[in-house]
Amino acid sequence: MYERETTTSPERSVLGRRTVLKGAAWSVPAVLAVGATPAFASSTSKVDVTSMNVTVDGKIHTFTVTLYNPNTIDVTVDGLAFATATGRNNPWSSLTTTTGIPQSLGGQASSSSITIVATRKDQGVAFPSFAFALSDSRGELYDVSVSVTAIGGDGSVTFTDS
Repeated sequence: MYERETTTSPERSVLGRRTVLKGAAWSVPAVLAVGATPAFASSTSKVDVTSMNVTVDGKIHTFTVTLYNPNTIDVTVDGLAFATATGRNNPWSSLTTTTGIPQSLGGQASSSSITIVATRKDQGVAFPSFAFALSDSRGELYDVSVSVTAIGGDGSVTFTDS
């Protein structure tokens, strides 16, 4: 049987020019992809409700909601949903908006008011919640939910938004 003798040479510690160029060529797209991902992977759009008040005329409650767009891109209010307690605890019978929807909120910190008319069917204790469906100029969809937590005698509204 023939045996082959092998010898090992000391490892080279200097990287070749081709190895460096191949590594650089692969790392540039990876760095660009990682750098660009946060801007598109999650929505940076956040529209806030900055104020809300209500006028009451009998069973008609007219809410004026001010939406604020702090983003540098345009955001459109595409829809409005209305939620209240269900069953016998729901004192609200209808919701309409007197402000046209869709409505555009331009970029660079613009605001707009939307008027919502809610009709009470009785004097229950539940407060309404509103959900605005939004889209931005990048095509991302999201919503802002507003829960009314108290209505003051002076027309002030306490609310939380998310």
